[in-house]
Amino acid sequence: MNNLVDLEKVIKNLENEKKNIWKRLNEISREIRAVETTLHIIKKNVNKAGNETEIPEKPEYQEIIKSLKYKRIRNKIKQLEAISKIAEVIGDENKNFRLNVAKKIMVAAGFFKTPKNANNILYTIIDRSGKFEKIEPGVYRPIEKEKNNSLFESS
Repeated sequence: MNNLVDLEKVIKNLENEKKNIWKRLNEISREIRAVETTLHIIKKNVNKAGNETEIPEKPEYQEIIKSLKYKRIRNKIKQLEAISKIAEVIGDENKNFRLNVAKKIMVAAGFFKTPKNANNILYTIIDRSGKFEKIEPGVYRPIEKEKNNSLFESS
């Protein structure tokens, strides 16, 4: 009889321990959800602020990022040259490219210490170089060499 009472106490203790473990598990699950929500909000705000950008996922983008990183590390490429190469890769059939995508690629390749300034830097480079024409807001096209040469010949 004494053994039965002892076994019932063991069962009761184990059930209480099980309840406590489930309570702790639920608390941990709530904490995980809270941290995930906070992380999501921070990522969203960081991307809005322009401090960081998502790396484009297309394979050709990854290839150009890898190539630009290698050349940038070796100091063999300038920002204007990088924009030209990016325009070749990401341009559509009319060679139009979105400056925002070019910015993301250049940020991923490490061309900017402060990514939030990248838009201003890229716009200034494109504007001063005279090698690109604006098609619409945020969309540019390289000026064809024939047009560029004809401008100099008529002067």
